[in-house]
Amino acid sequence: MTWRSRLARPPLPELTVFLAALAVFALGASARGLWRNDEHRYAEVARVMAVDGGSWLVPHLNGVVYTAKPPLFFWTVAGAHRLGLDLEPAAMLPSVLGGALAVLAIFALGRRLYGLAAGLAAAIVLASSEMFLGLALRANLDALLVACTTGALYAYWRGEESPAAAGRFALLAGVLTGLGILVKGPVAVGVVAVVIAGHRVLDRGREGRRWQPLLAGLAVAALVPLAWLGAAGWSGGLDYVREIALGHGVGHAAGRVDKQGPFWFYLKDTPAAFLPWTLLLPAGLWSLRRVRSSGDAFVLAWCVAPFLLLSLMPPKRHLYMTPAFPGFALVVARLLGGLLEEGVARDRVERRLWQAGRVALGAVAVAAGVLAAGLAGVWIGGWEEALPVRFRAWAILAAGLAVPRWLVLPVGGALFLTGVGMLRRRDPALQARFALGVGVATSLLLAGVFHPVESAGHRSRAFFEELAERVGDAPLVAYGRFVFDINWGTGRTSIPMLVNTKKLARYTARAEEPFWLVAEGDELEELGEPPGGRVVMHGPRGLNSDLFAFLVTPRQRDGRAGDSHGPRIAAETPPR
Repeated sequence: MTWRSRLARPPLPELTVFLAALAVFALGASARGLWRNDEHRYAEVARVMAVDGGSWLVPHLNGVVYTAKPPLFFWTVAGAHRLGLDLEPAAMLPSVLGGALAVLAIFALGRRLYGLAAGLAAAIVLASSEMFLGLALRANLDALLVACTTGALYAYWRGEESPAAAGRFALLAGVLTGLGILVKGPVAVGVVAVVIAGHRVLDRGREGRRWQPLLAGLAVAALVPLAWLGAAGWSGGLDYVREIALGHGVGHAAGRVDKQGPFWFYLKDTPAAFLPWTLLLPAGLWSLRRVRSSGDAFVLAWCVAPFLLLSLMPPKRHLYMTPAFPGFALVVARLLGGLLEEGVARDRVERRLWQAGRVALGAVAVAAGVLAAGLAGVWIGGWEEALPVRFRAWAILAAGLAVPRWLVLPVGGALFLTGVGMLRRRDPALQARFALGVGVATSLLLAGVFHPVESAGHRSRAFFEELAERVGDAPLVAYGRFVFDINWGTGRTSIPMLVNTKKLARYTARAEEPFWLVAEGDELEELGEPPGGRVVMHGPRGLNSDLFAFLVTPRQRDGRAGDSHGPRIAAETPPR
């Protein structure tokens, strides 16, 4: 087939999968707000970049250079914000698009490896796995990173399929890997490199394989971030380049951060993050115990190599494992695709593992469907006050959301019915179809109900917008931990962050006029209220915390009133 005929053929399956994933992720993102600390931080970096005079080469946060992350995510958010999109949806846009592109890439790859049914299964499994779906709705770097690494590995596999075009696909893989470096640093090239190396080791029997295209792709992957570093160094100086390349890029990987964990961290953490498909992963891995093809070697390498790499690195967080999730999805998709096409598991152990996994998955789906139906009944009947105190506030908040009201009952019903189908049907092919139905219903329930309800009790934007109107040009400080919704909520580029009582005392001693102070209730309980302050505003941040705005009047020194310039102290360096 020529390239012209390929362009003439409408890519209907690919377009359908992409638009479906985009719709699900956009549905969830539109029904939630920014509320996690990293979301506030990343949104503020992008907002400052987008303002007139902001630097697009050297990111800034709270008045200082921000050296913790490369700029591609911030470029995307800032560009969308400059084009008129409100900051909150603009901050979620890269994750929504990145998540949909990653689902598209894994569908195309699964289809090439194991057929259309397996490709569709891979897309559904990835899109409904709990942590990946949650990251696709957040103002976070990881969904965009997964899109880059998955696209790069798809391009690599295309080169494996077509040796004559290996050079072109290696260059494409290099570009996508380089973009991944611009999203989150060297981890992008690390994940791609170990998967490729693992595939070459497991697929030793193949002859005539060349390394030159891969070296060319690696060079391109390095050139992409080096081009930005050169321009950033010209604009911001070599100190910035040294800090972002060595301090973050090398130092973070070497463990010079406060997020360290034991090497078995992901053994206990990843199974929960990949739910509900962790229940079927043992059967899928058992089916791969004997590598039957180069594609099997590729999928197995994608599962094992990043897991080993990230387990050996000192820094640990649950979301660091997300680039391996497409590999996990391919393992489960290979199992489901085989059942759909052949109608039977390959051996006795695989059959037993499949039966155990499908019973567990069906039971979980039935239980989740019953809970969803019960929640819908509470909303429809207006019985929120009858719930136990622990759940009452969540139910009242959720009742005010537009999306869950109409979505929860049909989706909960579909989840219940597909779970029953998995438990009652004897035909493995039908069981696999019901498993895919569980995945679709799970993605809708998580995106349309769970994550919007989760964020409903944490929104603080209205509080800070009202605060900005009342404060005007008066001095404003934050008291306690670093949380940057105060910056973008009030539109201030630099706000002093007084993280303990000593810093507050020093600030107050230098203040020459009244100033405003914002703190959370739990921080005030730990640190104490500011001396000389009176509460002027009070509003909720979450279900377990409130926001307070104080007007603090410092004691006059020598009976003289202060001048109108206010305190002049630099904002503190923000956390990574």
